[in-house]
Amino acid sequence: METRREQMTTVMVKTPADYTQTDWSGGETNQLFLYPEDGDYKKREFSYRLSKSTVALRQTTFTLLDGYHRILMTLDKPITLSDLSHAKEISLTPFEPYAFEGDTRIVSRGICQDINLMYDDQYQGQLLPVWSDTLFETPKADCQLLYALSKLTYSVTNQANQELEANHLLVIEQEASLSDLKVCPNQTSPAQTPVAVWAGLWYKT
Repeated sequence: METRREQMTTVMVKTPADYTQTDWSGGETNQLFLYPEDGDYKKREFSYRLSKSTVALRQTTFTLLDGYHRILMTLDKPITLSDLSHAKEISLTPFEPYAFEGDTRIVSRGICQDINLMYDDQYQGQLLPVWSDTLFETPKADCQLLYALSKLTYSVTNQANQELEANHLLVIEQEASLSDLKVCPNQTSPAQTPVAVWAGLWYKT
């Protein structure tokens, strides 16, 4: 893990060696980041969490997370979510975010890889795809997480361009709203290819 401080902002790069892998009923999950970092997901002692999961079963039931909000995005294949709490079905295409409450009873149908943002009532959250052929200038969030799907180039607040390797995570904490995070277009990737997923969190006022 690499850590840098820029004024009052903490910038970290997490590598796969930093991730925590666990099994769940439908496959396996890599916890990319948990805040606070000494928190405990199983005990529900955390403020927010970003994870990437492999769903290996054609039908799975999501874990209930009372007191948390969730945003889900499939990274490769379409899935169908059955919201049993509100008697509705949602068809999700790859890189389409879907927000729901953690206590919602949801059954998922379809095999995929997905990314999942969870956060408590202190925050509002957003999950966005980053495309290869477009300069991505992130919204002004209090906490920012950028997960690279392929190698990319980024800059933070007029600093020199830097590279983020595939499957690495850029974390900007503390005064992140003062940081201008930009992801440069990737000229070597086909147009409209997703190169990253960005997660932003705002403190509620």
